[in-house]
Amino acid sequence: IIKIDLHLDIATLEEHADLMLIEKSLKGEMEDLISKCQKLKVEPFGLAESASKKFMNNREYENYDWLSSFSKASVEITLHINNEK
Repeated sequence: IIKIDLHLDIATLEEHADLMLIEKSLKGEMEDLISKCQKLKVEPFGLAESASKKFMNNREYENYDWLSSFSKASVEITLHINNEK
């Protein structure tokens, strides 16, 4: 499982912007993008760098085969959006 926890500060022109709708839309777009990357077996987000720190040495990391593992991984995205006025 890959967990992505994002905290975003956004500025909207609308005083009463529907942050839940923005969050749902953005999360859906992110999930779609990650799914496409997994199908293509590419990972342009830099998650591999964070993942590599979980291994004792480079050989363990190489044996893990990050791109193959990433393509099969379950990804959980959590968004926290704050509207800065």
